[in-house]
Amino acid sequence: MLSNFSKLKYFIHNKSTWILRGQDSASATLQTVLTRTLIIGVNVGTGIITARFLGAQGRGEQAAMILWPIFLANTLTFGLPTAVIYNFRKYPKDRSKLFAAALLLGTIAGLAATVLGIVLMPTLLKNYSESSIGFARLLMLNSPIVLVQLIVLSALEANGDFSASNRLRLLIPTLTLLLLIGLLFTNSLNPYTSALAYIVNGIPVFFWTLIQLWRKIRPQWQDLYRATKLLISYGLRSYGVSVLGTLASNIDQALVVGFLEPAAMGTYVVALSLSKILNIFHNSLSTVLFPSAAARPLEEIIAMTGRAVRLNIASMILIGSAVIVASPLLLNLLYGSEFISAVPVLRILIIGVVVNGAAMILAQAFMASGSPGVVTALQGVGLALNVPLMVVLIPPLGLTGAALSLLLSTTARLIFILFLFPTVLKRNPPSLIINREDIIYLKQKLSASL
Repeated sequence: MLSNFSKLKYFIHNKSTWILRGQDSASATLQTVLTRTLIIGVNVGTGIITARFLGAQGRGEQAAMILWPIFLANTLTFGLPTAVIYNFRKYPKDRSKLFAAALLLGTIAGLAATVLGIVLMPTLLKNYSESSIGFARLLMLNSPIVLVQLIVLSALEANGDFSASNRLRLLIPTLTLLLLIGLLFTNSLNPYTSALAYIVNGIPVFFWTLIQLWRKIRPQWQDLYRATKLLISYGLRSYGVSVLGTLASNIDQALVVGFLEPAAMGTYVVALSLSKILNIFHNSLSTVLFPSAAARPLEEIIAMTGRAVRLNIASMILIGSAVIVASPLLLNLLYGSEFISAVPVLRILIIGVVVNGAAMILAQAFMASGSPGVVTALQGVGLALNVPLMVVLIPPLGLTGAALSLLLSTTARLIFILFLFPTVLKRNPPSLIINREDIIYLKQKLSASL
């Protein structure tokens, strides 16, 4: 008979292998959650270094410069990442042509983002120095890589290769942390070198992953008309979801950059990064839910979505409450006493993250059922409220006004998407309160994994 030590060793090896492979929805979700947890930890590390050694002023300058290459690339995706997932799942025999068409379209869109950013940067960073504007223009050259990277991640997830996708997502911020540590020890850390560390970090990892995926899918460049048409058809219908989602996620930072000084931007970014710890749950669930539910029968999609949103809300409330209580200690311990003023902003942002997570998971039901255009209205409602609220609330209330605007707009989005279930899908929205069946399901999955 095996000894207790041998049994434990076998158990750890067996379950570690199961998680690392991520070949079913349960292991893929768990692997994604663990990966996102590690990413959050790494991002906290990078945030601590930049906040403590650059201060609020320097952190704000750095955040403003790295915002736009990522923001504009995500704004000009034209729905390609979601179109890749949906069409890969629906037309598996055409993946080679779909991948080739997506890479071509993504590169063109990324170059457009670069040109747009270079032209608009003096206006976008009007409160910043000429050197910051010039460096931000240089960083815009990374936009094509950012956009094509989104397509690569979508292709990996559509193929069910969540392990490779998670590996890519983790390696990029890890390289940033290592570069920042190197800059710190060589006394070279400043807003410009740290911004460069955030931008160039993922280039080698990205190209390595792209080469591996290229060999696996082997893109075909002949007769791309049908593949391009399929991607554009779904992509444009889902583009509203993508672009409005990007705007909803980043417009607060863009407006803070426009209205307030760099020091306020630095304080806001610290509070925002700490609140994003809770994003691990709904981001992980959404990442696995959409590819797993895409093109399934409607009843299955709604059932999967309902269970995911209830488990997500319960988890986020528990952890969010703990972060709210400990926020003064966390900000002082991690970032320093200079950022204690961010406590009320952080608490409002955490509540907003919980509400937003529920809305984003519920939106996957419409994406998976082939109705991405409907969700555009959801994002539009949030953005239509968020921008005027920020314009009104930021001048008198500062950062608190920005946080309140996000909370009010995300609450409106959640109410609106619940209304869309009976009007569009002709089904009642799933309950948001965790029930006995959910707990039994969770226990079964945990028991199976043990």
